Amino acid sequence: MRSVISLSVFLVFAAAACGSNIPSSRNLGVLNVKDTTGGGPGYVVHPTGVFWNANNVVIPNSQTVPDSCIDTIYFKPDTTTRHLSSQIDAGSPILVATSTQAAHMTPDTIPGLIVVYKAPPAGLTHTPGTDITFTIPGAPGGFEATAIQAKTASLLSLGPIDPQPADSLHLTWNLQTPGTSAVGIALLYSTTGSINYDRQILCSLYDDGEAWVIKKDAAKWKAGYPNQTVQAYRWITNFHTGSNNSLLVAISEFDTVKVTLP
Repeated sequence: MRSVISLSVFLVFAAAACGSNIPSSRNLGVLNVKDTTGGGPGYVVHPTGVFWNANNVVIPNSQTVPDSCIDTIYFKPDTTTRHLSSQIDAGSPILVATSTQAAHMTPDTIPGLIVVYKAPPAGLTHTPGTDITFTIPGAPGGFEATAIQAKTASLLSLGPIDPQPADSLHLTWNLQTPGTSAVGIALLYSTTGSINYDRQILCSLYDDGEAWVIKKDAAKWKAGYPNQTVQAYRWITNFHTGSNNSLLVAISEFDTVKVTLP
């Protein structure tokens, strides 16, 4: 099943994220850079992009994220492709270049729904935390010709997470760049009588290396033992305003590859 980038940073943590309002009738391009392991030494990114004329959209901004945790219902991520109205042409191909490789992104059309610009299926090798550059050729009556140089998200490594905290729950991770990147952590657990994860504590966090889940919510996490798991990632946004007030946003995400529950 194809998945399409969304304006919540592909965040399960969007409910707690801060963002910027996009005024009506503004051309908007969103470029998503999701990091994965490459099956060998190093990492691979699979950039995608969509372009449309936006109205009253909120774009998450990694630079304006305060610490916030909420306990809420857990729903499996929705990978359904949705119709995106008012799409515009950005020209083709888009040139994307990491610190180690370059490639072309070309339109992949899902009839009646959306046009997604995609890199080759193999993706591009790169080093997390380095730059990635997108060069948009532009199209008459569509998105203007422009470019954005964006920082990719650095590696994220969480410290051990106590599955049975006695009080509040201390979350730790490797410190990066507070005020630039942000971290999202989801603590998934099962309530009494459920065999599947049905609740989660979602934390949208300032990237300063530590945060606390309050005692009330930590107790709910503890009650879910041993049916618990953790999902987390570091993310960073970069913005570029074009000459005709178009807005290009690059959103980069690095998922954790291992979380320890003692």
